[in-house]
Amino acid sequence: MARLHQSLGQAFARATAATRLPPAFLAALVANESGGRGNASRFEQAVYGALQMVRQGRRPRYGGFIREQLQDKTPGELRALATSWGLTQIMGFNAAARGIAVGFTGESLLDHETHLALAVQMLSEFAERFKLDLARDFAALFNTWNTGSPDGRTYDPEYVPRGLRRLELYQDLSRPQTG
Repeated sequence: MARLHQSLGQAFARATAATRLPPAFLAALVANESGGRGNASRFEQAVYGALQMVRQGRRPRYGGFIREQLQDKTPGELRALATSWGLTQIMGFNAAARGIAVGFTGESLLDHETHLALAVQMLSEFAERFKLDLARDFAALFNTWNTGSPDGRTYDPEYVPRGLRRLELYQDLSRPQTG
């Protein structure tokens, strides 16, 4: 957490400045998702399969995408949409649904400022949709980020507790040191 505080602390503060979300939450989310590796990516085969099914007309929609939106996508573009990218591992289809061009390599999601701004936007949308307080409902926010729902079941049972511990650590690092 100290490394994240030093390297990305100002970026966390800028990304959260106009919200009630504390920079410490964003830092803990980054630690949970990528360990601070801005170029992290993870292909999700199940998501790719679901997007292919939509494109083929065998499924009505996925992640807000319908067949007409996916018909002209190449396998490489579908793969980028089915990959999680960057500091908080934003899924390509989530970024594309919000107007962020993903390309083949997720390059726009690898830019820290763009990425963190999008993560804060998505967290704000979750808070509004599920009536969560960005300044207090941290366990529910971690859970929603990981599962899409405040009461979804995380694959890793330590995901939320680990995030909460990291949030506290980052808050401690951010407190002014007294002599």
